[in-house]
This record gives sequence, C-alpha cells and structure tokens, in this order.
Amino acid sequence: MRSIRIDDEVYAWLEKRAVGFDDPNRVLRRLAGLDVEQEQPAGKARTTSSSR
Repeated sequence: MRSIRIDDEVYAWLEKRAVGFDDPNRVLRRLAGLDVEQEQPAGKARTTSSSR
C-alpha cells in the first residue's frame, strides 16, 4: 500500500463524499468506478450473456 499527501481542502472534499464508515481510499475507489460491483442494488445479480 502507498501513502499520498493531500491538503486539508482535498481531505474535506473526500470526507463530504464518504458513505458510512468509508475511508479516503474507499471514497476514491468508488468515485473512480473501481468498486462498480459493490454499488449494485441488493438483490440485483450481475448478468452475463454467453452463446452456447
């Protein structure tokens, strides 16, 4: 894991976008679209199409 330095204004921006107990890394992952599967509504299964 790497560390980055951010100023107070950027940290406040991240903090406003936190959901529940999100830490800055989770907020950034969500905003960057890296946690797409976790954001699907409960009960909605991901569908895939395959040709057999």
